[in-house]
Amino acid sequence: MNQCCPLPRKSVLYSSAGAGGGARGADLIGENIYLVLFTITLRVFNCALVQTSFVPDEYWQSLEVAHHMVFKYPLI
Repeated sequence: MNQCCPLPRKSVLYSSAGAGGGARGADLIGENIYLVLFTITLRVFNCALVQTSFVPDEYWQSLEVAHHMVFKYPLI
């Protein structure tokens, strides 16, 4: 063999002899279609049924700073 110029390696991931680029994505969704549908369904029901709201504390803390800047009280 010639040691000066080795043959280039072929990637298994991108080779056309493997599953192929388009078929790989379709197989990935096809294998997990029930999991994807279940997750989407669960998320839709969660959005429809939950009637609470979440407001992070940082929102109210920013209002306290703004109030102090305008009205000069309370002492922070």
